[in-house]
Amino acid sequence: DLGPVYGYQWRSWPAPNGESIDQIAKLIEMIRKNPDSRRLIVSAWNPALVEQMALPPCHLLYQFHPNVETKEISLTLYIRSNDLGLGTPFNLTEGAALLSLIGRLTGYTPRWFTYFIGDAHVYENHLDMLNEQLTREPFPMPKLVISDRVPEFAKTGVYQPEWLGLIEPSDFSLEGYQHHAPMTAPMAV
Repeated sequence: DLGPVYGYQWRSWPAPNGESIDQIAKLIEMIRKNPDSRRLIVSAWNPALVEQMALPPCHLLYQFHPNVETKEISLTLYIRSNDLGLGTPFNLTEGAALLSLIGRLTGYTPRWFTYFIGDAHVYENHLDMLNEQLTREPFPMPKLVISDRVPEFAKTGVYQPEWLGLIEPSDFSLEGYQHHAPMTAPMAV
């Protein structure tokens, strides 16, 4: 049990009045109603709850940038601490999937994903894995596919907030995904 980390902060941020704030739902609503806002932010860093978390959030600030003219949306992600061997592949994948999902639900096409790292590090016991990784030739990029079950606002023109709660991991797949043999390294906490 990691405690009240990412999903909890994103969907149930505790408000001072005892209610909770669904940051993702509010983000989608703000993009739809005020896409020029500079406040299109989702945060996972809740100082009141950090001590209750097994590991304080690493990917902690997401800022979305819709372009109304081109109907494109970009994402800036700030990572406070990034294990380059194990964290980066997941964080990049998760950020791209989130950008694509928010774009789909708001009628924007994903454009740029900018990734800032405050503290990038490689653990000594990851060096062999990373050196092997550097010898591998990359395969062609796969395409992220979101199931037709998840409505596209650009096609329907209709947004229903309950869609957000119906999305499942199986709604995401990679088309044309190829990979090398798996590599492992111990997780440092």
